[in-house]
Amino acid sequence: MGHSFDALFNDTEFWLPENRSPACLNPPAVTTELPRFVLRSRWVMAGASIREMIAKTKAAWADGTLKQPAPGAFAFMLSKKGYLNHAHGPWHPHVMFFVPYNQLHNWGAAVVDAAPIQSYGENGTLEPLNVDIPVKRWSDGTLDMP
Repeated sequence: MGHSFDALFNDTEFWLPENRSPACLNPPAVTTELPRFVLRSRWVMAGASIREMIAKTKAAWADGTLKQPAPGAFAFMLSKKGYLNHAHGPWHPHVMFFVPYNQLHNWGAAVVDAAPIQSYGENGTLEPLNVDIPVKRWSDGTLDMP
């Protein structure tokens, strides 16, 4: 489902061709998150620049095309074949909750050093945030390495 161009617009690896971010969305995430991924993919395939995508994103939030995550929206990211970026590689198997931009504090992410909950996104914007909770096993049932 995911590609590097779904990263933050200022991410240095926004155009990383090696990125593979397979995710399984639950039904609430399909209703609010999948349209965002599809829309941005269409813009990329049409050759839009980052500057153009930023403008289109702002317009899509303003006109209601994009919506905040549905309650309970999440994705499983459990594939060993995933490769997020050069900094994290395949990372770890995790459940990724989609959280409205102003709700991160309710999850306790990044509040305590070494907390098992990590967040990703630009707090203070309309873009949803991801709250990632690592799990012990990959989709094939094998244990993740510590």
